[in-house]
Amino acid sequence: MILFGTRSSVRHGGALAAPCPGCQRPTLRSVRTFDYLHVYFVPTLPTGGSAGIECSECLHARMDDEIPAELASDLERAAGDASRPRWHWAGTLLACLLVAWLSMNGSHERELDLARLEAPVVGDLYVVDTTEHAESVDPTHPWVVARVIAVDDAEVQIELGQWLYPSRWDAQKAVNKRAATEDAYFGGGNWVFRRDELRGMHSRMELRVAQRAGEDAA
Repeated sequence: MILFGTRSSVRHGGALAAPCPGCQRPTLRSVRTFDYLHVYFVPTLPTGGSAGIECSECLHARMDDEIPAELASDLERAAGDASRPRWHWAGTLLACLLVAWLSMNGSHERELDLARLEAPVVGDLYVVDTTEHAESVDPTHPWVVARVIAVDDAEVQIELGQWLYPSRWDAQKAVNKRAATEDAYFGGGNWVFRRDELRGMHSRMELRVAQRAGEDAA
């Protein structure tokens, strides 16, 4: 469940020349509220705000349409001294940093995959979307783990696992948990692909190198 909502921050601006409408003392100051959207209580996106007046002595306050017309121009000048807190953009900044990190990490993974596809070795593990390559596929479980069993200058032969998964991530989990490291796991049939076919499958998001032979899972 995502917890979200709106909150406000209050900032005081400059003093007004007019006396307080409540106590008539020269202690009137401008006040501004700055609204923001929060997600899990982290300020994420500024949404609006309002301006008003407040007496620092009697705390008499008026906002927006309650402000007398004769104070409007003075309030606009004084309220300009109050600015929105920078931390209202904290969540937006964190989201941008997360997107940038994911983009950089994804780019690194793609480059690493392509380098491994350029030089496949026996024992490499792939996760493969079988939708376009098998005669009959369960559309709810199209992903399979496959291992490289033979390599020559032009082609790569892979052996399919016996289990199918609903997503690439589920197939990857089987590799990460070392469920796909035993010979008994495989036996779902053999496929042969040209190297350029494997690179094409990778570009179409139909294949990923799940584990390099002799290394830990990605």
